[in-house]
Amino acid sequence: MLLKQIVFVYFLLLSGLVQAQNPVLNQAHREFELLNYTKAITLFEDLLKTNTLLATDQKQQILKKMGIAYRELKQYPKAEKVYQDLLASNPNLLGEDARTYLYYAQVLASNSKFKEADAMFEKYKQTGLGNIRNIATAKILSEATLAKNTENYNIEYLNINTAGPEFSPIYYKNGLVFVGSGKSHFLDLFYLDNLKGLRSGNDKRQQREIAVTNFLGTDAYTTPTSNDSKTLGNFGGNATIQGLGYGERPMSESDRFSKTLNTKYHEGPATFSKDGSRIIFTRNNYNEGEYRKSSDGVNKLKLYTADLLNGAWQNTRELPFNSDEYSSGHPTLTKDDKILYFVSDRPGGLGATDIYMARFESGVWQEPIHLGKDLNSKGDEMFPFVDEKGNLYFSSNGRGGMGELDIFFVPINPQTGFPIGKPQNIGSPINSSGDDFGIITDIERKEGFFCSNRKTGNDDDIYRFTRTKSLFDCRELIVSVYDEETKKTLANATITYEVGEGKNAKIEKAKANENGILKLCLEDNSYFVFSAQQDSYVSSKIGFSTKSSGADAPSRLDISLKRVLKVTTPSNVVYESNPNPSISIFRGVINAGEENRPIEGVLVTLTNECDGIVQQVKTGIDGVYEFQREEGCDYIIEASKENYGKNVERIVKTVERKISPSSEPKFKIGSVVLVDNIFYDAGSWYLRKEAKRELNKLASTLKKNGSMVIELRSHTDSRGSAEKNRILSQKMAQAAADYLVDRGVSKDKVIAKGYGESEPINECVDGVQCTEAEYQRNRRTEFKILSINQ
Repeated sequence: MLLKQIVFVYFLLLSGLVQAQNPVLNQAHREFELLNYTKAITLFEDLLKTNTLLATDQKQQILKKMGIAYRELKQYPKAEKVYQDLLASNPNLLGEDARTYLYYAQVLASNSKFKEADAMFEKYKQTGLGNIRNIATAKILSEATLAKNTENYNIEYLNINTAGPEFSPIYYKNGLVFVGSGKSHFLDLFYLDNLKGLRSGNDKRQQREIAVTNFLGTDAYTTPTSNDSKTLGNFGGNATIQGLGYGERPMSESDRFSKTLNTKYHEGPATFSKDGSRIIFTRNNYNEGEYRKSSDGVNKLKLYTADLLNGAWQNTRELPFNSDEYSSGHPTLTKDDKILYFVSDRPGGLGATDIYMARFESGVWQEPIHLGKDLNSKGDEMFPFVDEKGNLYFSSNGRGGMGELDIFFVPINPQTGFPIGKPQNIGSPINSSGDDFGIITDIERKEGFFCSNRKTGNDDDIYRFTRTKSLFDCRELIVSVYDEETKKTLANATITYEVGEGKNAKIEKAKANENGILKLCLEDNSYFVFSAQQDSYVSSKIGFSTKSSGADAPSRLDISLKRVLKVTTPSNVVYESNPNPSISIFRGVINAGEENRPIEGVLVTLTNECDGIVQQVKTGIDGVYEFQREEGCDYIIEASKENYGKNVERIVKTVERKISPSSEPKFKIGSVVLVDNIFYDAGSWYLRKEAKRELNKLASTLKKNGSMVIELRSHTDSRGSAEKNRILSQKMAQAAADYLVDRGVSKDKVIAKGYGESEPINECVDGVQCTEAEYQRNRRTEFKILSINQ
């Protein structure tokens, strides 16, 4: 029997066991560690019945080992009873012992007790040891969806199977290469050169009915070991006898495998290049007559490659990323031969075994890359297969499924080689409550092969599947509506979806539930446009298609909505110190959402339609913005922020003020006049476009008043040191004075003076937090009349 969980996982679980000086108990533990589970169970049961002196912790360890043993023997009802007894006596397991919750959940699932399995998975997740998803209620999957394809496939038990294991088929030319055992207990590669001979076989057949080439290596030299396993990990081999005794005779294509690749150790899953001239296969750490072990004395698995030369497989060599210290195996190549996916228990993974990829560049295999937590889990991921389209199939016992190993599917990005989205369970009848793995199929999953230890067979057997009707009667889709900024779902959002295209399109409307979720079953081979609406949010549209979606369509559609920004515009504010009555300060506040709360960090843009001048500020925590506004001009105000809807409004109801000559300001010595729109960016003395327009007006005034002498006074805000601000303001004043001189004003009529932060016109001094608009008011230029002829 092939073991599905490698022994070292259990050794980690049980490493703290302290054995009493009891010879029967010690013998039972030894039988367990030697994988003699039937004998170990008999001894453990006798001890529990007859030995009343066993300590509580010894009984607990016995029950844990019995649970493991029954699981390995596929006696799931008995395993369930043992775990019930274990948790009845100690319901709160701690540390590594808490993994028992996971094993119990898997047993319950194998017994089709999905609700109980869910509860136990939840208890395991709460321990923090892993993030295994519930077996029947993982986000989208449920018992019903896993079984939805039951009537869509015809499953055949094949006459290729025997009482021993057969698994990991791979297409090769017109036939099939697979892993199996012959007269010995070791695994070899077999080759069936014509698929036409395959047909349905009798269940539990003891001898292969179809003619297959001699198993690949006559390994009648060795005894069974813990390497009789599909799972990568601690593999070992025992007695070896040198020499295979092959005779010299013409070599058939079938014999290429048996005489040139197989050894007296395990050969496992393989893959071939597109042209069939290269093989990559799994083997124990044995090559060129050398048998190697890890530092802890274990013979690991490695990946090897060989070339088809002169009618035989030659030049067998290791891949460069192998190691004596960990295992690598289960290879599969993409159709362009550039990416190899494989399984390893190397350091840095998430679970017992994870899937990695390696690229073939410039004739060299590059360092492997872990496929990440979206694909790998805390459990076992293994047996990857890439179809012609680049879709990746693999088996896992670490995510939602129907029992032990289940087969999953995920599309692959052809540029990066990484999965796109979350893996999906392909459901029954291909998956069952047992182990299901090693699938090979076409891009639409119309037909293919897979392996299983389900009850119809003996051990691990190869099955053929054929799809008998559409893969989906309808495509299940879960639509989720959420706030783009907070990522929280939006309760009771309205979802409208348009079915079809053109004149024949139909419009359907539905409501999301209180969790922002809507479940739909969509017509196959159709196109849809979804629209989501919610009060105080900008509606959003997104397309979805069930056309040409290959084996599996996406099963979740997320629609994000942006909140609407609301612009409020209070009345203009005219400062008493402002000598120009045509200029006012325009203030407002930005709110959003049903609660109308102020929004910080909104970029507010005000565009003057008279001259195109643009002003911009960002709102502070109070949501307030502030601009200078010239009467008699229309403005466009725009508010925008990431993850919010943009708001644009036009301010047109402005009244032009007519200023009579008598209302013009009267100049007198000592008067300080603010030059409108002479503002500067923070830390800068360069003149803005609007500033030059105002200085042009001042230049005209100075020319009209030939005897007028002024002091140009520039000011900064309070941010930064006082001395630096004084220097900056001097540069600001000098820049304005130089501009006036360039416009024909006499140099001796203008004196530039910088006052730094010493004369603020509001409360924005050191230690006071202000809005950008309030700081802006202090970054100004004025002129003071020093002399003038009245």
